[in-house]
Amino acid sequence: MEKQIENCCGKLWMLHRVAPNRPEIEFHRFDKSTRITPEYLERCILEAKAAGFRFVSIDEFLANKQAGKAFAKDIVITIDDGYRDIYQYAWPVFEKHKVPFVFYVASDFILYGFDRCRRPEIDGGQLAMDYIYHHQNLAFGGKKYPARDEAEKSLCFNDLWKRYKRTKLFLPWVSGRRLLSKYLRDDSLPFDTYFKKYVCSPEELREMNASPLCTIGSHGKSHYPLYKIRLKSNLKKEFAESKRVLEGILGQAVEHFSYAYGSYCPQVDGLVRHFYKSGVAVRDACCYLSDDDYQLPRITIKAEKFPMTYIDLKD
Repeated sequence: MEKQIENCCGKLWMLHRVAPNRPEIEFHRFDKSTRITPEYLERCILEAKAAGFRFVSIDEFLANKQAGKAFAKDIVITIDDGYRDIYQYAWPVFEKHKVPFVFYVASDFILYGFDRCRRPEIDGGQLAMDYIYHHQNLAFGGKKYPARDEAEKSLCFNDLWKRYKRTKLFLPWVSGRRLLSKYLRDDSLPFDTYFKKYVCSPEELREMNASPLCTIGSHGKSHYPLYKIRLKSNLKKEFAESKRVLEGILGQAVEHFSYAYGSYCPQVDGLVRHFYKSGVAVRDACCYLSDDDYQLPRITIKAEKFPMTYIDLKD
């Protein structure tokens, strides 16, 4: 067993998507900032093990932390959102190497995809990238956009997505389906196809959850930043409704929470403690015994930030 090191509890890695490279998404960093390949995930796991790290479940990690055990080379893999590629590409890697993971799911995303999840960079962004990739010229917002090469497609996507996010900021109840259809002037956009292709289904969640390696947690109801929700009744729904829906899907308790966009704020403290046993945020740092179990920091894993050289070997 790794020698205990005072105060340091280990590290939580944060992922969002694990999927192969595709030409449709290579022109823009939007996808690259949240996605790694299955090969890269496997490399991270193998090199971490070779350096003496071990992978543990969120429950084992918390039990060690609460008991005052400080295994500095423990790693918990955490995944946010609810993308189907976790089922397709990440889970087989975890099964192959016997690596536990916790999958935090936004319940509205699982049930409704692009229509209800209020701030999804999610299948809407993927659809927009694919649409732009397959067109040479587009027009929206009273402006024409050539989209013949990578640079033009990237500019086109940037402007479209800025417009989309600005509208959603002031009109969050307007569905993404309606907005993109309006902007792109195309009522035949394949939202339902993308929903099935990119969103993990309840059946797939149950299948993963049956594995002793998988823990399903909540990523809230709507994937909306919690500090922007003013009514306490709506804040409560983010915790309670997500828990209710996911427990209905799984037939068991859902005990761990991940704040959308890392949006922990003082007004949610009592709610998250009432409904869950832990909460994870977004802050590139190792975890220490003094860290609150409801504000646990996580290290973002990106293709250009290989974890074994970025943080782990410096500790």
